[in-house]
Amino acid sequence: MSTTTAPVRNITARELYARGWTSELRRAHLTSTDYEYDLATVKTIETTELWQHDAARAASGKPVFLSTEQLVDRGWTPAVILLCIGDPDAVVPLNASGGSVVNWYRVVRVEEAELGRRYGAGMDEIHRRAVDTQPGCDAMCAAVELRQQLQMIDPPADWSALVERAQQRIDYYTAAKGSPAVQLQAMEPELVKDWCRRVLWHECTNYDRLLGQLQREHSGVPRLAAVFADTTVWTRTELVDSAMDRLPTTAEGNVPSAA
Repeated sequence: MSTTTAPVRNITARELYARGWTSELRRAHLTSTDYEYDLATVKTIETTELWQHDAARAASGKPVFLSTEQLVDRGWTPAVILLCIGDPDAVVPLNASGGSVVNWYRVVRVEEAELGRRYGAGMDEIHRRAVDTQPGCDAMCAAVELRQQLQMIDPPADWSALVERAQQRIDYYTAAKGSPAVQLQAMEPELVKDWCRRVLWHECTNYDRLLGQLQREHSGVPRLAAVFADTTVWTRTELVDSAMDRLPTTAEGNVPSAA
């Protein structure tokens, strides 16, 4: 008796989004990079508890993943990430060749870790080394005072200008690492916004200047960069969020979306 194999039906990214997916979910749960996906595979993934958890979080408007750089910006260090979280939940390519990737960690794991004893002990050790002497205490007080001086400086005029600066930042990093060129316009909307946030965070605030001042005035105190990052993370986040909300759009540089 002969058997016939059911034809494979592929669906597009747009059809995927209509099923409740986002580009963030797509990049984390699917491996295809040609923007066509096997419907049977998609349906199987949708039955898993992990996908349903991620989809519910995405539907509520909450971020599902944080990148390594976002964790560092949040006050983590690579050593504490390895100790408290371990392996990433997804390794996401930045281009079709996979030559450049970013590690993603589920926000729920990050938040659970931040409440855990290991994270507390790890960060306490970082802070203890920084402030367990009088010079360290003085440096911590100075960091808190400098936080009040954080401000946005020279933000791009609109989204088009911000995206252009983000591309320049990508070009710099890929050239420095000898990695293949990556075009921002080929990335998913969430990654575009992530790179734009990095530009605002690192290039359009006076954070680096204030950190340099702290390090000059309190040289010899260990882990100052990590302490200052942890001290200022929410202030910087508010500055960046406010700046992104105020950026006007242009015909060439509209706010990225997953649609």
